[in-house]
Amino acid sequence: MRKNKVTIVLVGIIAILAISLAVTFAVTRSNSKKRQSGYYYIDLDGNVVSGAFDKESRPGIYGECYFDEHGIAKISKKNGENTTFDDEIYFIDTNFKVIGNRIFTYGNVLEWEYDNQVYFLCREGNDFQILDSNMNLVSSIEDYFFDDSKLIACVSHRLAKGLIPICSKESNYEKMGYIDINCNYAIEPKFCYCIEFSDDDLAIVRAESGKKGVIDKTGKYVIEPIYFDITSFSQGVAMAQETENGGARLIDKTGKLVSEETFLFDGLYDSSDKLFNEKYTYAVGYEIREMGFIDKAGKFAIKLDKREGSFSGGYADVEDENGKYGFIDENGNLAIPCQYDDLIGFTDDGIAPVKVGDLWGYIRTDNTWFLEPQFDEAYTFRNGYAYVWLNEDQQIKK
Repeated sequence: MRKNKVTIVLVGIIAILAISLAVTFAVTRSNSKKRQSGYYYIDLDGNVVSGAFDKESRPGIYGECYFDEHGIAKISKKNGENTTFDDEIYFIDTNFKVIGNRIFTYGNVLEWEYDNQVYFLCREGNDFQILDSNMNLVSSIEDYFFDDSKLIACVSHRLAKGLIPICSKESNYEKMGYIDINCNYAIEPKFCYCIEFSDDDLAIVRAESGKKGVIDKTGKYVIEPIYFDITSFSQGVAMAQETENGGARLIDKTGKLVSEETFLFDGLYDSSDKLFNEKYTYAVGYEIREMGFIDKAGKFAIKLDKREGSFSGGYADVEDENGKYGFIDENGNLAIPCQYDDLIGFTDDGIAPVKVGDLWGYIRTDNTWFLEPQFDEAYTFRNGYAYVWLNEDQQIKK
């Protein structure tokens, strides 16, 4: 009898220990699944694929956080100060690792593409440096005391390519030219201002006369500096304005007028703008202030009653009289009804963020849900990833 009691006690102890271990394992496993609040990357299957980025790593106005075609994303992190130029900048790869473990101050680094390879242009102390895709030094200019704006102003805030526009140290930073990846001049500094080359291998420069023209990769003028302002070329055309506050016309790569139609320039375009990233670009008539989307022949393909969004991924966002948003297609037809409280454009991934009430979700081009509204913040899918805010322990509902 005594032996049976001992056995029962032992069995009870073992049972208690087993239950305790099971509970401990369950709690540990549950805790391992807990998610802290922050920004995360999700993939095209709707899965969370990165660790958390804190609330200070908020997407910036220039598209920070988007992955480019090289699988690199720029993260901009607020550094506790009021000005953007105190922000920290770093780059991550698709493993969500900081490239080279390098962190920069905003305005001191740019991603660059040269001969289809990734490089980074940066300031390190008093030197201008060119780094490779692993943040290793390739070349530099010592004691280069450039103003941030003289480097940043020369390029758009997307991934830039080709020869690098730079102020000449020898000219006391008054003249600009272009260097190659070894910091050797490919085009001698003789311009008052210049920007990066477009996909058409042409660049906008300003001569001493104050007028702007267009050069090729040898530095030769293909369009003489006769314009007050001009956009970058895209798909063989650019918008050029002859006089300040005057009308602008479309020209081809030889400077020949594409059409006689005149358009408003001021406030709509600047030199780094590429008009025809897609089939149409937004324009406003100069004499008759009609507005809408024009084709590369300068003809209005879609006329609008008010300013709408740009085409992206084959669709442009529109707003109805009730303040709701939808999308039109390239024929000007309402492809997705105006039923959303806010939205961001489609990209080549075929998915767009839309807002219903206070929450964001994602739709496909046929207006079906990819992910139903559930995010406090959600940003565009590009090259397979999107940046979203997830609250503590929030699980994605697919």
